[in-house]
Amino acid sequence: MLRHKIKLKTGTKIENAIIEAHLDSLTFIRENGFRKTYSDHDQFFCLAQIRKEFPEIKFLCKGSKLNVFPSRMCSQMSNGSVAYEMTLGQSASFEDIVRTFDYEDENIVKDISEQIAFFDLWRNDFIGKQKKSAELKDDAVKDHKI
Repeated sequence: MLRHKIKLKTGTKIENAIIEAHLDSLTFIRENGFRKTYSDHDQFFCLAQIRKEFPEIKFLCKGSKLNVFPSRMCSQMSNGSVAYEMTLGQSASFEDIVRTFDYEDENIVKDISEQIAFFDLWRNDFIGKQKKSAELKDDAVKDHKI
């Protein structure tokens, strides 16, 4: 079991909390004694369940950032403890991998649906650029009769 210290923000109040990471679950522990375990197919989606239950709280971690989302490989190999921090128009690389529970206070969203929408936008933008590049190569081949 790994223990992650995270910060929560409710209005202007900052609170410390603990996330205990197990193989297929997370246990969320608050300063007020609240303790509950959430299960899903990886830690990223367990965190999403916690965030859904507490929409009034901003979870100040990378796993709550708009442009952070795990690839299938990240999910399978790290159990959702890492994800990609994506930039529109750029492919994701090893340097873009972030830890789900590391501190972040910029572009925090409360609902995973916003992250899924950003991921879809990023993926569609990237796929569109790949198709255009392939079409340009095809045109070049035709023009030069290669």
